[in-house]
Amino acid sequence: MSAAPQEADDGAIVFRGMTREQVAAQYNPQIAVPDPARYGKENRETSEAARRSLGGALDLRYGPGPRQLLDVFPATGSAFTRGGLAPVLLFIHGGGWRALDKSVYSFVAPPWSAAGVVCVLPSYGLLPEVPLWRMVEEAREAVQWVVRHVAGYGGDPNRIVIAGMSAGAQLSGMALAHLPTARHIRAAALASSVYDLEPHRWHGRHADMQLDEALVARASPRHNLPADAALPMTLSIGADETPEMLRQTHEYHQALRARGQPVRHIVEPGRHHLNMGRVFAGPGTETFRALHAAIASLA
Repeated sequence: MSAAPQEADDGAIVFRGMTREQVAAQYNPQIAVPDPARYGKENRETSEAARRSLGGALDLRYGPGPRQLLDVFPATGSAFTRGGLAPVLLFIHGGGWRALDKSVYSFVAPPWSAAGVVCVLPSYGLLPEVPLWRMVEEAREAVQWVVRHVAGYGGDPNRIVIAGMSAGAQLSGMALAHLPTARHIRAAALASSVYDLEPHRWHGRHADMQLDEALVARASPRHNLPADAALPMTLSIGADETPEMLRQTHEYHQALRARGQPVRHIVEPGRHHLNMGRVFAGPGTETFRALHAAIASLA
């Protein structure tokens, strides 16, 4: 099947009553949020501080790609330790499939480390050098590395929680769809993502994703629900996200509920796309509390 045309906006209605330009605006946080640069600066500064304070094992290779490196931050608390091993939070970063890396999200680790959780943050290949489907495969390879090797870093391979933000949530969702998870991944928390990639066929910003109908169907979590229908999930979205982003989370939530998935839908007040990642490191947020409860419940 051919990709949708990605030419300049001609005023034609192409998707859900919107022109190409309007679709692009709904999915571009750089124009939807005032002063976007300050959020990246804050994330980098707090992440640098996190790496200095926690140490950890950095830049461990989990696959052949040049960006297939991950960081493991130790559990400094012991509240959840069982048999000498702590539960594991595997967090996959966002960045629109074309930007950022694990180092920008190290800020997620400190509160979990203090709570007694090993944190693993992988990088992955990005557009345009790496195609979307290869990113999906790399997300699976990161999970497989954790299952095989995390015990050597104090983590329990049978108590893994996977989390992701934005593009990282799409990749997390696809990892859940293609891996038998019941023995290892015990819960998931996804935030502020595009769970149905169809809108990206209708504007030029992601033309290098080379999306056609077949790839949309193959790579969208909305069309590839988790292999484990009993996996507890949390879907979070900022209240100040665009209507399209809010719709994406709502419809994915509805699809999961319809198949009987235990899933919770959280709308975080005062949050938009560029500060939504902070909820994973904020003990005062509903997302953090839900994730903490999920980890605490693991036998």
